[in-house]
Order: sequence, then structure tokens, then C-alpha cells
Amino acid sequence: MTIESLNSAIIGVCEEIQKRQKTGKEWKKYGEFELLTELIFCIVSSQVKYEMAMAITDRIMQIETLNKIPSIGPCESICDHVYEALKSPIMVHQSDGSFAAQLPRFPKRISKFVSDTIVEIYPSGRTIHALLSCCSSPQQARKLLVEVVKGMGPKQASLFLRRINFSGELAVIDTHIMDYIKRANGILIEPSMISKIKTYESMETSYLDSIKSFGFSTGCVDLAMWITMRVGKQEALI
Repeated sequence: MTIESLNSAIIGVCEEIQKRQKTGKEWKKYGEFELLTELIFCIVSSQVKYEMAMAITDRIMQIETLNKIPSIGPCESICDHVYEALKSPIMVHQSDGSFAAQLPRFPKRISKFVSDTIVEIYPSGRTIHALLSCCSSPQQARKLLVEVVKGMGPKQASLFLRRINFSGELAVIDTHIMDYIKRANGILIEPSMISKIKTYESMETSYLDSIKSFGFSTGCVDLAMWITMRVGKQEALI
């Protein structure tokens, strides 16, 4: 697949996204439980496929203790609860429409990140709403999330802010986007290069400049590129 045909496919997907896209609710209208759900999904989604990340998040949010958010008390036992929930197979949606039972990857790491994040935020009397409300820009919100949320890097923080409609203009530089940049510009981006805010923002600036020619919003191009690259790889076109 040539870069010209790839770009043409991305534009076509962008056009379809614009036709079907509905305006989501403002982030301030999200309940705290909803925000935590989205935050946990973005923590889990690092190095885990989308369908598995969704299934893991659904399993975690069924833990009874988390229904007490945001008035949750001491959280020492949450790590054990999460790990216990992830020890058994989860039904994961497959590309052919079927479901398959799969064991989650990295259950101990996920359990630690989730519990550490909850301990960092809630027992101190803070909430995700309060954290975001004190930020004057998407960039500031992203930096704060990286500092506060355990296991969350710039990519996941950008994804979270997009999913809750806090900002759609931050780039989510994931594996598919990095592969596109390599094909389009011959630039190889190693994961370590975007693990820190400073280098991530440098890569983001270059990437945002390069996609202006598509004529669509950052969020639209990112999503279209993610879909196109993912499907292309699945069908061995890329």
C-alpha cells in the first residue's frame, strides 16, 4: 500500500467519521464514576489491545468497592480486589464478531497502577473533576495526569482527555500513529522517545504540523489513521 493510497484511505475514513460523529457531552457533565472508568481504561490500554482493555476495564469497574467513588475511604485492599478480579479469563470481543475467553495480561501491574491511582486521588479528598477543573489548558491537564495517575504516560493522558471531551487537539501518538509516521516521513519513533512529556510534546508538534494538509481536526485524523492502520495490518495490506 503506497503512502498516497494510505492517505486517501485516511481522508475517506475522516469523511465517514464526520458524517457519523455525534457531539459528546462536556466533560464537566461526567459523573465521577464515569471519569474513573475512562481513566482506568486509559491506564489499562497501554500495551494492551483495545478490545482487551475494554473487557478488563468492565471487569474492574464491577468491583463493589469502587461503587463508593468518590467518598471511598482507605484503599489498601483495592490492589488485592483488582488482582483477584483479573485472575480469571475474560470474554473479549474478536474481530470476526465472536467472543473468546482470555486471561488478562499484566494483572499485577494493572492492579498496582489502579490501586495506587485511587489511593493518590480519593482518600486525600480530591476528585478527578477537581484535578481537571484547576487546569487552564489541555497541556497543563496532561502534565498533571502524568504526575498523579500511576502508569499513565503522555499518550494515555492525551487519550483520556480526548475520550471525555476535555480536548480533541492533543495527539494520541500510539503504535499505529508511529508506524504511519515511519511510512510517511521515514522517521522511526521508539516508545522511549514519547514516554516523557518534553520529548512527547516535541514529537507532537512535528506530527500536528504534518497532518494539517488532511484538512480535518486532530482528533478526526488520529482516529481515522488508527482505524486505517489497524485494518490495514489485520488484512496484511500494510
